[in-house]
Amino acid sequence: MNKDKVDITADMIFNNPNAFALDLAKANIVASIDSVEVSTITQEYDAIMPANEDFPMPVRITMDLKKLYQQDGLMAISKGLKIMSQRRLDVHFKGSIKVGKGGVKVSAPINKVETVKF
Repeated sequence: MNKDKVDITADMIFNNPNAFALDLAKANIVASIDSVEVSTITQEYDAIMPANEDFPMPVRITMDLKKLYQQDGLMAISKGLKIMSQRRLDVHFKGSIKVGKGGVKVSAPINKVETVKF
């Protein structure tokens, strides 16, 4: 982390509530902090979603913190100090994943706020 960006390598945990395994074909997720879009997460590789289980999807996210303070520099200093002292960041992930079996794929929505600790 520095004043301009945060680099995060993490496993996003997804849940397949179905009684059968599915293929994860694509993920397109936007990460926002305080309603400001700071990163887009895209994955375009096939992965297996086990039946009735949580499963990890490894991602690397680079968040452009400059977007947070373009409109209000004073607020950004306050927010930056809070992030650095608490060593956590509340991130809203919103988008969709494309899942299915064989050639049949459907889009499933993602809308989750997570506290990222570092």
